[in-house]
Amino acid sequence: MQCTMDAAYYTQVLSALALVVVLSLVLERALSVPFEWGWLTDYLDRFKLRAPISFGVAYAICAHAKFDVLQMIMPNCLSTSGTGNSTIGLLLTAGVIAGGSKGAILLFQGMLGFGQQAVDATIARKTLAAVTPTSAPAPAGGVTPPSGARAGFTAGAIAASPTLATAGMAGVDTNSNCTNFAQGIAGEGYKFVCRYYRPGDIGALTHGEAQALIGAGLSLVAVFEGGGNKPSWFSAAQGTADAQHALDHAAKVGQPSGTAIYFAVDYDASAGDVGAGISAYFGAIKAAFAAAGAPFRIGVYGSGLVCQTIIAAGLASTGWLSGSTGWRSYSSYLPHANLVQAAPEVTICNGQLSVDRNVGQTADFGAFSTLVSIAPAGGAPWWRN
Repeated sequence: MQCTMDAAYYTQVLSALALVVVLSLVLERALSVPFEWGWLTDYLDRFKLRAPISFGVAYAICAHAKFDVLQMIMPNCLSTSGTGNSTIGLLLTAGVIAGGSKGAILLFQGMLGFGQQAVDATIARKTLAAVTPTSAPAPAGGVTPPSGARAGFTAGAIAASPTLATAGMAGVDTNSNCTNFAQGIAGEGYKFVCRYYRPGDIGALTHGEAQALIGAGLSLVAVFEGGGNKPSWFSAAQGTADAQHALDHAAKVGQPSGTAIYFAVDYDASAGDVGAGISAYFGAIKAAFAAAGAPFRIGVYGSGLVCQTIIAAGLASTGWLSGSTGWRSYSSYLPHANLVQAAPEVTICNGQLSVDRNVGQTADFGAFSTLVSIAPAGGAPWWRN
């Protein structure tokens, strides 16, 4: 038999596809409740149950409603049961709807401007705009506000904290040694640079580099990252080891007391990960810092969920929100983060330096713009004297 493709047929096809999109959205939102519910999230992840559950629920809906997209697209071309629906048609329809809750639905949410992904995309664009240095006319008195400063921060407030990167300032983070780029970074309007402490010191901040950056009028933010991009990295033993390495590196750089060292959780950790290994990791860091006389504040870099949970537990005092807007609790933590990273990576200094851009949202996010005397080889750092 021939399929008749007239105006009514195309209307029916478009209606079917629109219904698939709506059902995908409904399914995704309905299942987000159990899928994001504490311990159940970890159970579903462990046994890979999200996809089967999504498909099962979608098939039950299609079978109950007798919704068969294949039959609607090819009404005269299939041999069906007396119900007008084919088993394969119901299965394919359920698969499209279940898959749509993870993929195709995002396209329609973005086009229509609703849904969590669209909200996060809007927030990300605003954050990116906030961290792009812009030229602004000097206000009365001749004091120029910092590039990227948020509305509400006055020149007086900026002048009141001359040794810190001030709220709303734009900065960058990078793996690269910035000694030769210090003047260029400052010349492009950035006010601080986030640099790494790490095992082996490959690509890590040095005392000479810190001097060059501070000499160019830039503040520094220290962040430790070893291999914190998977759950197996995080344990109390690893926290103790990383804390000691961070303390030793800070002594070699000459980082002053009272400033922060951030520790990175560089993946979208689940609530179970945060409650177990990651909390144990930061608990050990806090104990190691306390044993050393608490010379530095502890910062946490990661998702909104990681930052807000670790800070609420008293295991860190400052939060640096990752630029990965799809990670857990990005939107809810965004207004509360001390530092916010913005994707994507860009090049500055005439295309010679790759960086991520950042904005400081609080007056004090643990940056430093002075150095203390470093200990001689074999000597004890200043906080142990």
